[in-house]
Amino acid sequence: MRSGLRRLAYRSCEWSTGVSAGAVLLAGLAVAAAPTAAAADGDGCFAASAPTSGDGTAGDPYIISEPAHIMWLRDDTNSGELSKNFRQTASFSMAHAPAATCEWEDDVIGGRQSSGSVFSGVYDGGNHTIFDLAIEVTSDAGLYAGLFSNVDSTSAEIRNLTLDVAVSTAVVSVGTGGLVGLLNRGTLSNVHTTGSVTGRNLVGGLIGNVQSGGTITGSSSEMTVSVGTTASSSGTVGGLVGSNRGTIENSWASGSVGSLVLRNLTGGLVGYQSSTGSITNSYATGSVQGLDDTGGLIGRNDGTVSYSFATGDVSSTGTNIGGFVGEQSGGVITGSYSRGSVSGGTNAGGFIGAQTGGTITDSFWDTDTAGTSGAGTGTVTGISGKTSTQLQDISTYTALGWDIVEGWSASADWGICSAANNGYPFPAGLYTSNPCESGSSSSSGPPARFQFTFWLPDGRECTAIGPVTVVDGTQFTLPGVDADCRTMPGATVGGWTIPVDPGFTGAGSSALPFNPSHVVDVSSPQQFTVVPFEPVIELVFDSNVGADVTCFSNDVENTDAEQRVRYVWVPRELVSLARVPVQAACSPDGYTLTEWNTSPDGAGTAFAAGAGIPEGWADSLTNTHRLYAVWNRA
Repeated sequence: MRSGLRRLAYRSCEWSTGVSAGAVLLAGLAVAAAPTAAAADGDGCFAASAPTSGDGTAGDPYIISEPAHIMWLRDDTNSGELSKNFRQTASFSMAHAPAATCEWEDDVIGGRQSSGSVFSGVYDGGNHTIFDLAIEVTSDAGLYAGLFSNVDSTSAEIRNLTLDVAVSTAVVSVGTGGLVGLLNRGTLSNVHTTGSVTGRNLVGGLIGNVQSGGTITGSSSEMTVSVGTTASSSGTVGGLVGSNRGTIENSWASGSVGSLVLRNLTGGLVGYQSSTGSITNSYATGSVQGLDDTGGLIGRNDGTVSYSFATGDVSSTGTNIGGFVGEQSGGVITGSYSRGSVSGGTNAGGFIGAQTGGTITDSFWDTDTAGTSGAGTGTVTGISGKTSTQLQDISTYTALGWDIVEGWSASADWGICSAANNGYPFPAGLYTSNPCESGSSSSSGPPARFQFTFWLPDGRECTAIGPVTVVDGTQFTLPGVDADCRTMPGATVGGWTIPVDPGFTGAGSSALPFNPSHVVDVSSPQQFTVVPFEPVIELVFDSNVGADVTCFSNDVENTDAEQRVRYVWVPRELVSLARVPVQAACSPDGYTLTEWNTSPDGAGTAFAAGAGIPEGWADSLTNTHRLYAVWNRA
C-alpha cells in the first residue's frame, strides 16, 4: 500500500555532543554568533584583533571581515601596517552589543604627519559598508578627524567603501571629514559617506582638507555638515570637501551644509577651492547656509570648475552669496549652471555673489527659482539667466556651443532627457550607462543609490553584512563563502538567490543561485537570500502513511510528536558511512517496509532499507533530503 504524504514543518532541535560515525547529530537553526572579540572598556567597541587572512601585499591583502580588524588598524602599535594593502569582505556594525555606537575619542586610523603615522596603503572596501561609528576629537589639535586621519602617498588609495559615521571635533584642526581628515596625496574613488560631521574649520562631508596631490573620483557625501558654535571657529566648510587644492571629478554632495555661527567660505560641494584645485562633472543638491562667501557649489573659487551644477537653496546674513559660487577671486568656471533660490545678506546673485577675479563662460542660472539677478554686484560676463523651461531645452545649451546630446553619450560633456535629473542637463561623465533609458531609476538626479539586503531562508535579516548602499550603474561583489549570514554554527555561504517569478530557473533562482563573490550589475534595490552550505545534512524519513490509517510506533528516536516522521542529522564528512534505516518511525498493521523513495508515490529514486545514501550529498547545496517509506503487504 502506498498512502498519502503527510507534510510536517521542520522541528527545531539543540546541538548534541559526542558524535560518532553511527550517532545522530541534532542541530537547530540559529543566527551566527557575533564576532568573538571582547568589548573594549566602556566605548561600545570591539577589542582589536588582527586579520587572520592575507599578508598585506597587493597580491594577498589583509582581509578585513569584522569590526575588530578596524580596531586593530586604528591601534597606534600597528602604524607600520598603514602602508599595506587591505580588502574588506563584509559590511559590519562597529558597535558591540548592547551598545548602539562604537565611540572613538582622540583616536583614528593614522595620526599626525609629523609623526610619520599616516595611511599610505590601499584600502578596498569591496563595496561594503561600515556603520554605527562615532569619532570625536576633544583635545588633540594635531589630529585630523575622520576614519582615516591623514592619507599621504602618491600610491595611497581608498576605494569602494560606504561609511555611516558621526564625526565631531572641538579643536581647531587642519581637517575634519567623514572619511578622511587630510588628504595630502592619494586617490579616493567610489567612496561614500552618510551621517553627520561637525568641526571648527576645514570641514567636509567626505574630506576636510584636500591638498594638491589628492584626487577624488566617483564619490559622494550625504552628510549633514556644519561648523560648531565655538567663537574661534573659522569656517571653510563644504558638503564634500572643506578646502580643495586637488582634483574632484564625477562626484557629488546631497546633504545640508551650514555654519552654526555663520562662518565664512561655505559651499554645497566645496567651501574654498585654491588655484591648483579643479572640479569637473560634479554637483551639489543640499541647502547651504553661511556668512561671507557662500555658494550652492563653492563658497569661494580660485581654481577651475567645468560641467558642474548646483540646485540647493542658499541663504546668508553676510556678503557674497551665489546660487553657484559666493565669490570668484580667480580661476575659470566653464559650462555650468545653478537652480537654487538665493536669499539674505548683501551681494546676493542667482549664479554668483561677487567676481573679483577670474573668468566665467557659457553658464546659466534659473530666473524662476533664484529670486534675484545673476550677479550680486557689478557686471559679470559669461552667465545668462533662463527660465526653468528654457533650462530643460537642449537648444539653450547648443546655442552657446555646449558639448551636449539629447539622451546620453559617454563621449559628450553633458546629456539631457526627461528621465534623468528632472529634465535638466546632467554631466555625462557621472554615468557608465544610459540614464535616459525607459525604466531608469535616475529621474531625480544622477546617479541613484540603492540598498542591497541579505537574508536567511527563514526571513531573518543578516545585519552583520548589510544593508549595503550601492550606486546605480556600478558593479557589486556578493558576500563570499565565509560571510556572516549563517543558518547554524559552521555553515558557509553556498550561494545567493533573489526574488523571481514562479517557474523561473535562470540565474538567481533556487535552481541556479549566484555563486559566493559573484559580481552583479547594480540597477535597482535587491534582496539576496543565502543558500546555506551547512556542516550537517538533515535526513527526513517519512512513514508515508495517511492520517486516517493507524500506524504503530516502532519506538525509534528523534521523531515528530505523532511518531510518523523520523529525523537524522549526518555530518557531511560522514556521509559515506550513513545508511537509510531499516525501520520507519511507525508501521501500518500488516505491511512490511520494502524501500525508501525520493517521491511519495514511489516513482523517484529508490533506496533499499539499510542501503547507503549517495556520497554526492556530501557536496550538494541541498541541506535536507526527504525520503518516503514504500510498503507491501506482509
